[in-house]
Amino acid sequence: MGFEIKDGVLVWYKEEEGVTEVTIPESVTAIGEGAFSNCTDLSSVNIPDSVTKIGDRAFSCCKSLKSVAISEGVKTIGLAAFFGCENLTNITFPESLAAIGELAFGECINLEDVTMPKSVTQIGDSAFIGCNSFKRVTIPKSVGEIGCGAFARCTGLETVIISKGVAAVGARAFINCLVLESITIPDSVSDIGCGAFASCRRLKSITIPDSVTSIGGEAFSGCTALSSVNIPSGVTQINDSVFENCTSLKTVTIPKGVKTIGYSAFCGCTGLTTVNLPDSVTKIYDQAFELCTDLRSLVIPESVTSIGDSAFSVCTSLTSVNIPEGVTSIEYCAFAGCTRLKSIVLPDTVTHIGEGAFSGCPNLEITVPKQVFELVGEKEFEGCKYRVIP
Repeated sequence: MGFEIKDGVLVWYKEEEGVTEVTIPESVTAIGEGAFSNCTDLSSVNIPDSVTKIGDRAFSCCKSLKSVAISEGVKTIGLAAFFGCENLTNITFPESLAAIGELAFGECINLEDVTMPKSVTQIGDSAFIGCNSFKRVTIPKSVGEIGCGAFARCTGLETVIISKGVAAVGARAFINCLVLESITIPDSVSDIGCGAFASCRRLKSITIPDSVTSIGGEAFSGCTALSSVNIPSGVTQINDSVFENCTSLKTVTIPKGVKTIGYSAFCGCTGLTTVNLPDSVTKIYDQAFELCTDLRSLVIPESVTSIGDSAFSVCTSLTSVNIPEGVTSIEYCAFAGCTRLKSIVLPDTVTHIGEGAFSGCPNLEITVPKQVFELVGEKEFEGCKYRVIP
């Protein structure tokens, strides 16, 4: 066969017409970068025990490749090693395997469930992105962190088991896993990355343990079936867009210790009826609860000093809001379009009201302390009923 081998490394394979199965010689210890790349007739490969490393792009775009037998001895599968092997249906990982590289099996759209051996410590970024035939994945406890986008767009993935021992779920690790319905995160995990479960549209429930101290922005955005979520006590900030457009989410209890509610954190949560904000919150950022059209009442704690742009705009079911002493700024369009809002009493600590803060609130009557009215001016109350008190 047309092998080129140098110092134990299979550098290159010359594809031969009519040859569909290849057995790599036992003299080979590593398969080099791109050695079999684009061998479009190759359907089966046998890798001997002598091989310890499969190099970057070694079998990328071998579009006829259906099965690979990786023998004991292989420790590393390199970057994009089997990327785009769209007919690969089965692969067995040896107990010697420690690292699965970035994009290693990306876009292997027919690859069925794989068993990760307990020896694996690294699952690289986008390692299995677009593996649409996956239905079940178990992450062994030996893996410290699930790489960014590791299982992104695995559109057939139904079940994920993360073993106790895993410390972090990387950014976008499971984004767009469209049929994933439930997941339990073990109490070894401390960090859930940005967009980790974004657009998992069938995800109905998730258990987040108290060990988690950070939930990244957009972590659950677009999870339209998610009806409830627990936020652990160690979390100190609700990051940007973390639950944006979770349209089935009905109630949220935010634990004491949380200081900020990020940009668009709950924007578009149209089923949200109740929010409990602890007295540790100091700032509610822009669009935090915008378009929460079912939110009916709201208690803003005395710790809050700033309410951001459009923070509660178009909350069309909201009838009452208390704005406590301590709030100094109510920003642009903060309550715009709250058509059922009836009354607000402004505290005398307010020093700034942004343009249109209460625009489009036809039923609203605002009670304004004289010193606030003199400071911010009449124009900020245009279109609203207001009365000035001493």
